[in-house]
Amino acid sequence: TFAHAQREAVSLQMDVWVAVDTVNRTLRLHEDRNNDGVIQNGERVSNAPLDEGVLFRTSGATALAFGAAVCSFTRTQGGLPAIVFHRDGTANESGGLYLTTAKAYAQDQAGMSRGAFKQRAVAIDQATGRAFWWTYANGTWVSGK
Repeated sequence: TFAHAQREAVSLQMDVWVAVDTVNRTLRLHEDRNNDGVIQNGERVSNAPLDEGVLFRTSGATALAFGAAVCSFTRTQGGLPAIVFHRDGTANESGGLYLTTAKAYAQDQAGMSRGAFKQRAVAIDQATGRAFWWTYANGTWVSGK
């Protein structure tokens, strides 16, 4: 979804916002025709729900460089944390978010600490707008998985 938003920003030559709705487990994409950050009539908005059983949550793993918050994006749109991809392919900031499974989260809540092994993260590089996947495995973060 992040890679798609970045490509759309370049091809459409406009800002594309990705807002993170942790409650509804959805990423909202907004093609901002006039680059004002406000969703208006005529601007395309679509939602990309998470797969069943996937949550925006941390699950006992140590934090990556963007911090320990579930989502580190500092800009907001409609009250949701968001990242903006610009027409040159860059992002408004570096940041990221964490994902886990509902089962791993439940294990962590029950004190079974095995859930950290089900942790994933997406990090966005500001300069390139590229999204990088991370997997928490055997007590360490591994890039690209």
